[in-house]
Amino acid sequence: MRRLKAGIVYLRLRRRVDVLPGAVIKLGDIASIETDRRYADRIRDLTVWKMRPDDGNLLMIDMLQIVRLIRRFDPELTVETFGEPHVLLEMTQSGKVKPRYALLVAAWLAAFFSVRAWPS
Repeated sequence: MRRLKAGIVYLRLRRRVDVLPGAVIKLGDIASIETDRRYADRIRDLTVWKMRPDDGNLLMIDMLQIVRLIRRFDPELTVETFGEPHVLLEMTQSGKVKPRYALLVAAWLAAFFSVRAWPS
């Protein structure tokens, strides 16, 4: 097993995260993080945002905000980013979004009939 280079943080944001009202969002909640053991736990525990009622139901956190946060934590760290350039936080009362089966069926039917309408 190869060791990670000291001073480098590899970061990949999730696409969407469901959160409760008033939740304190930590970096480990919204991102996959790989780094040297010396930094790992402290970086995962960095507070990114605290959900407020005036934030609405959807909030987008940009990768550059995360990079700035890590650079404030330790200016000597190098941040390597992969994947999504932002994460969408969706505030729900239960912390989970209920599946929208009716919307899924309607989208599937629209796609099915639009393909069937194409000339062969």
